[in-house]
Amino acid sequence: MPIGVKRNPLVAVDTNVLLDRANDDELVIDALATIRRRLPDCELIVTPTVVEEIVLKAERDDHALDRRLAQRVLAALVEPWGFRVVSFIPVGRGIVAEIARRLRRQGMIPPGELNDSLIVAEAGLIGATLLMSSDAHIKDLDHAQLKLVLDSADAGTSLVASPYKIVTQFF
Repeated sequence: MPIGVKRNPLVAVDTNVLLDRANDDELVIDALATIRRRLPDCELIVTPTVVEEIVLKAERDDHALDRRLAQRVLAALVEPWGFRVVSFIPVGRGIVAEIARRLRRQGMIPPGELNDSLIVAEAGLIGATLLMSSDAHIKDLDHAQLKLVLDSADAGTSLVASPYKIVTQFF
């Protein structure tokens, strides 16, 4: 980015937030409205792992409701909801995988939660100001520990918050 050019804040969302939005969850709708009010120039973004999870749910989920919700996410994500999908070049994916391994190896995210660790790493690498998630593995991360891991990879550290926290504390 050229010197002196200010970038709009990026707000990343986890898969569960999008599925709840597709289910017209009032708390998620209020959280997104709060973000848009408090950060009017922000860009709402969806990282590659979140997109992969949504696509898999839309195509193969065993629960019909979850499959329909995922299909609704895919249909409404960009228009009318206003999210932007981001991607990484192959080298970036290697860095994402390494950060995700560190998060799991240090016990910050359980070993079996590969996608959660990838989502956190992706949000950090794109420089998201905020990562919204209802998932306890993500929303309850120790910010100081997370900062150490992400700083060591020259990635930014996102503030991680649940929709509830955003509605009750960011108003």
